[in-house]
Amino acid sequence: MRFAEAGWPRRAAAGVAVAVAACMSGCSSGSSGGAEGMVTVSVIQEGGPITLSGQTPRNPVPDAPILVTGGTQSWAAHTSTSGSVTITLPLGGYQVIDPECNQNPQTVNVSASQTAKLTITCIVP
Repeated sequence: MRFAEAGWPRRAAAGVAVAVAACMSGCSSGSSGGAEGMVTVSVIQEGGPITLSGQTPRNPVPDAPILVTGGTQSWAAHTSTSGSVTITLPLGGYQVIDPECNQNPQTVNVSASQTAKLTITCIVP
């Protein structure tokens, strides 16, 4: 599992495995009465040596782990090669984090009327 490879404690990796198992057994259930919406999460790495054009590099992060928590439920996903992933969730508020990015969780509200969009920026020196 990628979390263990990245130096994450085994307890965190086990927690993700439990979250994935719970998700597989009933992700779509929630207090919203079965109504669902979507959130698209993009992970960007920003920083490093300045480019020849004088810009700070900004690159999508493929295969970044995304953890979503809301109430008593959790979901786990990974970004695609383009650095983003779209997740279908019950309507409501959620905390979203890339645990390898060392950032605080971000809050997103999922509604039926539109796809919520969230960008996680991982700063590198």
